Amino acid sequence: MRFRILITIVLVLVVSLLFPVASHAAFGDFRQCATAVNDVTSSNIVTIGGAAGWGNDLGANPILVLGAKVDGSTRTFTVTGGGGTWTSERSTVTVGAYAHEGIIADSFNATAGAQPSIELNVSGAAVLAYVVLCEFEGSATTAFDDEGTATGSSTTPSASATITTAPSLQIGVAFNGANNTYTAGASFTIPANGVVNAAGSTQLALEYITRGGTGAQAADFTITSDFWGAMTTSYYSAAAGAVRCMRSLLGVGC
Repeated sequence: MRFRILITIVLVLVVSLLFPVASHAAFGDFRQCATAVNDVTSSNIVTIGGAAGWGNDLGANPILVLGAKVDGSTRTFTVTGGGGTWTSERSTVTVGAYAHEGIIADSFNATAGAQPSIELNVSGAAVLAYVVLCEFEGSATTAFDDEGTATGSSTTPSASATITTAPSLQIGVAFNGANNTYTAGASFTIPANGVVNAAGSTQLALEYITRGGTGAQAADFTITSDFWGAMTTSYYSAAAGAVRCMRSLLGVGC
């Protein structure tokens, strides 16, 4: 009996050393957002972030998520900066009624300890662009899970993604063509600087939620009725499942 207890204690110590539990933050926790509205009449490049945009340096293993709405459609988007690799068109949707296009882009390996400037390069003719860029708590093994898009004309922009691994971070981005008021969906949060306003006109918002379950999950908003586009993406820590299972077996939690 004593031998079994000793072995259990040793295993708990080994797991705790190999997979320490962060007490200060959890995967998917919100850190900060920056916004930008640019009439890119000359270079078609929107710059967001930097010392003037970020409130703090990026933390370790940041998840950066950029949401944007531009006038015009069939554009090509390229996102660069931060020292990491960007998936520049993770999710895209076009609202034909307004000929507006929206995207979500993301990066998992930006350089921590800096306030980088991120550039969104939009192809084609000059556009008016609304852009929001947010940082969330990630891990060394952050991975993309799923994405979804939808368009419509109503008071409830909504898009769904299928969550396969928990815990997860789900992002929702919605946009419309005229000034509006955005309310987050149930249990979602629109963070500080998560709504983009230009000259009194709000046309883009980002929300987030951390989920403990799996399955099809909608990211929805409430607005005044209008034509809209909605996008959602989800992310998880690839190592979390294995660590959680091992800790559970040893009775030390996750």
